[in-house]
Amino acid sequence: MALPGEHQLDNLAIALELVKQLRKHGFDIPDEAISKGIAGARWPGRLQWIKGNPPLLLDGAHNAEGLASLVSYLRDFPPPAPLNIIFGALKDKPFVDMAEQLAQFGQYLCFVPPQCSRTMTREQFDATPLAEKWQWHDNLQEALANCRQNAGCVLVTGSLYLISEAIKEATEK
Repeated sequence: MALPGEHQLDNLAIALELVKQLRKHGFDIPDEAISKGIAGARWPGRLQWIKGNPPLLLDGAHNAEGLASLVSYLRDFPPPAPLNIIFGALKDKPFVDMAEQLAQFGQYLCFVPPQCSRTMTREQFDATPLAEKWQWHDNLQEALANCRQNAGCVLVTGSLYLISEAIKEATEK
């Protein structure tokens, strides 16, 4: 299966049960089509590895459930150390709790405000507990430049706005 993470096994089981039910209702779904679909499944920005020195791991863990899947993956499949983390979240998300969970895995911790009207300002960031452990960076390029130094891997995570920007950045190189 091309999609990493144990949670994808649950997703696969649900998809296969759906196929079973559809077949019961007269849909002709060949086994070959199922195999081809499983082998070709891709989810950009979800536990997506981008080769490089150091490699990038992109994960759109933008809510508590997504973060739980990411944390499980990081525990089960630790990326090359040291892991430097770039995190960005919107102000209407539980970003302090999310950042605390991520901090246990990272050496250098960068916060980047996603490019969105719902992002927090530097002043709002400085008023949170995040400012004690996380370094503010105005943009992704600045954070990447700092995080790539002395890293075994760089994780970019949080807001899908940030992940979109990271994908664009990585594919333009």
